[in-house]
Amino acid sequence: MLIASKDAVFILPILEYNAENQFGDAMRLYAYFLQTLLITLLLLSCEGKSPEDFDREFNEKYNACVDRARLRCDSNMDTEACEVMANDRCQSFLGTPENPIVK
Repeated sequence: MLIASKDAVFILPILEYNAENQFGDAMRLYAYFLQTLLITLLLLSCEGKSPEDFDREFNEKYNACVDRARLRCDSNMDTEACEVMANDRCQSFLGTPENPIVK
């Protein structure tokens, strides 16, 4: 059925335009909500620490691990062999500074 009225022809595009604006506003609100949620999750996951804080904490844990592993060396073990054993042991638990194991 064709709409013969001249005014009706102009009303239909206006209704479509308003529907697009309402849908666009809803999509912008949805995108804003998702961005806020993502940023919040990222901030909570890093516990407020910067990469430097993570590096410093890793180095402290790694050095403490090496010190404890050195205490387990046998008295007849060479110093260099003890150092290698301690580093290998700590790398298996903590990883390396370049590739840490995240727990």
